[in-house]
Amino acid sequence: MKTMKTIQLQQLTLTNFKGERQRTTVFRPDITTICGGNGLGKSRHFDAFLWLLFGKDAQDRKDYEVKTRINGKELHQAECSVEGILLINGGQLRIKRVLAEDWVKPRGQAELVYKGNHTDCFWNDAPVKVGEYDKRIREIIDPCVFKMITNPLFFATMDWKLQREQLFRLAGTVSDEELATRKPEYQALLDAISNKPMKDFKAETAATKRRLKAELEQIQPRIDQTRKMMPEAEDFTAIETRLAELDKETADIDAALSDFAVATRKANAAALERMRKIQLLRLDLRQIIYQAEKSGIDAQTNARRERDEKERQINGRRADISRYEQNITRNRADIVNLQTSIATQKKHVQDLREQWFTTNATEYDGSNVCPHCGQQLPEEMIARGREAFNEAKNQRLAKITAAGKEANAELETLRTSIRTIEDSIADNNKDIAAAKADIMQIEAERDAITIPETEKIDYDTIPEYAETKTRLAALESGTDAPISADNAELKDRRKALETEIADLRTRLQKRDYIARAEREITDLEARGRELAQQIADIEQREFVMAEFTKTKITECEQRINHLFTMVTFRLFDYTLDGNPVETCIPLIDGVPYGAANSAARLNAGVDIINALCGYYGITAPIFIDNRESVNNIIPTDSQLVCLVVTNDSELIIK
Repeated sequence: MKTMKTIQLQQLTLTNFKGERQRTTVFRPDITTICGGNGLGKSRHFDAFLWLLFGKDAQDRKDYEVKTRINGKELHQAECSVEGILLINGGQLRIKRVLAEDWVKPRGQAELVYKGNHTDCFWNDAPVKVGEYDKRIREIIDPCVFKMITNPLFFATMDWKLQREQLFRLAGTVSDEELATRKPEYQALLDAISNKPMKDFKAETAATKRRLKAELEQIQPRIDQTRKMMPEAEDFTAIETRLAELDKETADIDAALSDFAVATRKANAAALERMRKIQLLRLDLRQIIYQAEKSGIDAQTNARRERDEKERQINGRRADISRYEQNITRNRADIVNLQTSIATQKKHVQDLREQWFTTNATEYDGSNVCPHCGQQLPEEMIARGREAFNEAKNQRLAKITAAGKEANAELETLRTSIRTIEDSIADNNKDIAAAKADIMQIEAERDAITIPETEKIDYDTIPEYAETKTRLAALESGTDAPISADNAELKDRRKALETEIADLRTRLQKRDYIARAEREITDLEARGRELAQQIADIEQREFVMAEFTKTKITECEQRINHLFTMVTFRLFDYTLDGNPVETCIPLIDGVPYGAANSAARLNAGVDIINALCGYYGITAPIFIDNRESVNNIIPTDSQLVCLVVTNDSELIIK
């Protein structure tokens, strides 16, 4: 069994903290009630406790408005601190956090100036660095755990994903192998997964299902396309019969070539030939009409495409202009900076020139008399002194001259840079002018492009249409003339028969095309049934996975909810098609936490704290705000600090 760590708050001392000038509050080991009217500082105790431990408030804001304000202004040169006495497993610990001000006296000023704040920390009255202080606090309790076990309302306000994470830490997870022992289908599912994550296997199965469905969705269009491309079925028996007739007629004509009577009986064949030509001409007319309409549509499409291309070119040149203008803006800014540098460098050159003249004007002023005995110094000593002075002077002048040359060289470099940038600006201006000229040219070309309107076509103006129509009219108005029985006419008829026979044989070939198409359709239908079965198998597997997941969800929820006495958690919602979606919704007697009354939410929070304390093996003071709104608090091993609104004009601790 885990050993429980207990944290009890014995005493808090607030000094100039959030409007409290000085207050010491002593807390009972079980329940402490702080009563008073609004604004007297009940909630301030929790803020002070949080700041003492972590330097932050309940919203995780560091050192936020902790100083006392008078008439809206911070109170300065006064200690702002919180000191607390804690019992950690019965051992007393005194800690203190101070927000100290930094006051400095600038050079040349008589008064101190406020420069900000720093934090001082004390551990059993001994000063420690802030980092060491925070480390020791974390060794006692983790800040996140502290917030969860001291504020009954905190857990329910956490992000639902963090709530789920905490709940699964408390209850642990259910292993897939454990669930697999309950049903053979589950074990078969795990065997199929083969140590893959369930999430990956679901994604893989869904991807396979999508692929199969996509293929299945193409089966019927392929069948429809095959049927569409399949030649229209004809009466092939009639065609064969007609071929036999034509073969016989051909044989008759062959016989008629030597038999006048036979040639006469075949005179009506010309009528059939005329009807065939009429049908062909009618087909030609329909094709001419189609081509004429298509030509108008193509002209509109080509015109729009040309205009779009011109727009693209215009936009491209406008982008070029924007880029050139940006280059000019940057170049002008660079020139301003270089001109500033030139002015500074000129000043430096002038200073060196003045320094050179000043140095050059200095003369040797060494004394000719010994400072010790008062006698005149020898000439050679005086000469050496003058020589040393002149040598040092020449060295200084040479150094100044070198610095001047270097400064002038730098000045010339800056001027050269300006000239280079000015050339770049000129080039960019030329590029802008060229781009604008291009835009005007392209806009003119674009505006010259006209999109033809769709007009009603006068087909009679089309020469090919008019010619074909004339030929058709001539054939339709003509009459069948008897075929002369000479050999030439019989031969022409025989050629016509050969043409018709060839056409019929070509049409008869459609029978083979239709047979192949029907076989392809049969194969596609068989593939469709196969895909449908595979999809059904996958959907069955998905059903088992869904049932497995739902069983696991139910087991997880039961394990987690077993940890609490009055609150439960719904860890999953379901979409309209039954797929589970992760969530975390606390429920109180089946009612969502947010819809429950204040008392129920508060007790639910204490119930959650009890479970968290048991898991983490630690208790800490629970601060309960608006305690007056709750009749009874469920039992807890934690120390309670109840904040109660009353009509009292001063805080009452009891």
